Amino acid sequence: MSKKILVVLLAAAMAVSLTACNQQPAEENSSSSVTQEEYDALKEQNEQLQAELDELKGETDGEAEGESEEDAESGTSSDTSAANGETTSGTGAGTGTGTAAQGNTQTAAGNTAQTSSQASAPSSTTSTPTTQKTNTSSGKGPLAKYTVNVQDSTTPAVKVTGTTLNGKSAYYFYSADGKLLGDIPTQYLGTIINENGLSYAEADEQKAWFVENFNIYRGLDGGSSSGSSSSGSSSSSSGEVDIEDLRQEVFDLVNEERVANGMPKFVMDDTAMEYAQIRAEELSDKFSHTRPNGDDGTMYSHYSFAENIAMGQKTPEEVVDAWMNSKGHRETILADYSDYGNCMGVGVYKANGKLHWVLEFIGWDANA
Repeated sequence: MSKKILVVLLAAAMAVSLTACNQQPAEENSSSSVTQEEYDALKEQNEQLQAELDELKGETDGEAEGESEEDAESGTSSDTSAANGETTSGTGAGTGTGTAAQGNTQTAAGNTAQTSSQASAPSSTTSTPTTQKTNTSSGKGPLAKYTVNVQDSTTPAVKVTGTTLNGKSAYYFYSADGKLLGDIPTQYLGTIINENGLSYAEADEQKAWFVENFNIYRGLDGGSSSGSSSSGSSSSSSGEVDIEDLRQEVFDLVNEERVANGMPKFVMDDTAMEYAQIRAEELSDKFSHTRPNGDDGTMYSHYSFAENIAMGQKTPEEVVDAWMNSKGHRETILADYSDYGNCMGVGVYKANGKLHWVLEFIGWDANA
């Protein structure tokens, strides 16, 4: 390091002497304090300084080459340090930055790949519940195209309850002894109700429809069939029951409720009785106030009717009691139809082991 300093000092001395030499020509034009002898002495001194400077520069260059060789030997570790993000300066810093940038790009790509892998992995806590059916039956009847979860495929259902169990809202189906048989999730009920012509306001009829078709879905019922009779006589599906007796008994029980509530008795009307029996048979195909052909069930002949329907009750007492304990049905039974004679018809039909019940009240007469 001292030799380098000496080189610098010699260079400075040369600069001084050269300045003095450069001033010599001015001597010819003006009065100068530098004589020829002094000029020659300075020139000789400058030549000596140049020689010493050249010698020192040669030694300094040799040391520089040695240092370069040492740097070359340590170059790999320096590049590695730069690649690892260490701060350098000058050209080395530029190379190191480039290497580090490549390393960062690779790392970022690795993170992206990892994130993508994590995003595609299924999560057991946030995955959308499958809509796959869990039934073990073949899936028959109107419910076959919907999501129905079946836990028991052999026990008949007698009741359905809309509730929430273990955080899941659904229509839950139960056997006579209270065993849970299966369910239909709440999110599918609206579609089923709309597509099958049911009504949210008709809770009893709606639930009876679900119970019947849940059994059909699991293959526990032979399916719907409609009789050929619309006159009220017993059909082949009615079997051992006497339809006419059942119809008359329902008629009498309804009139008892009318009298008990201060209303006049109904009159049995032939057209109302005919239409009520037609509707009872239609209920075995489609349990709804909308007829199987899609027509509104309120019009028949020249009359407009109010209607009560039910399904599954085993006796006239059961069905009349169910109607009287349902606000909407009770109001229909106890309404005033005196403008058109307080006329009513009753229909009863048995299909697939279940009785279907209908009341038809004449609410308007187009010919009156």
